[in-house]
This record gives sequence, C-alpha cells and structure tokens, in this order.
Amino acid sequence: MADTKLATFKCDADVWEAFKAKAEANKTNASALLKKFISSYLDGRIDLSQDEVKHLDISTIATKDELAALRQELLEAIERKFAA
Repeated sequence: MADTKLATFKCDADVWEAFKAKAEANKTNASALLKKFISSYLDGRIDLSQDEVKHLDISTIATKDELAALRQELLEAIERKFAA
C-alpha cells in the first residue's frame, strides 16, 4: 500500500461546511473530492495557470471505477445492438 499523508489546512468554517454539504449532495465526500482534484491537477486534467477557474465541473473527472463501469455499459450496449 502506498504511503499516505494526512493533510491539514485552514479554511473558513462556513466555507468548509458548505463544501462538505455540496460534496454529499453529489454523492461523494470532501476527502474523496479533494483527492480527485489533486490527482486531476497533477495529471494535467485541471489547469490553474490563469490564476482563476472560470468553470470546473468536477463531475466530469471520472475515477478508474467509474470509467470501468462506463466501459462495461458501452460493451453491453454494443453487444445488444449487434445481437438483434
């Protein structure tokens, strides 16, 4: 297992609570969302070189499990299409 690091930072309490609530409303949690953001930033899917983010739809950044599920759905749809 890879080494993990507990990261802590200061954030306005109201902002943090709103962030957690929005994450939960999108069926995730703050920790998973932050880890997804960090991975996406590091591999270049998120570019913050302009000092601001005009629009970032984090839901478009799929995890490996999400991609695997989409791949399976696609394969099943293709199979149904050509089985008919």
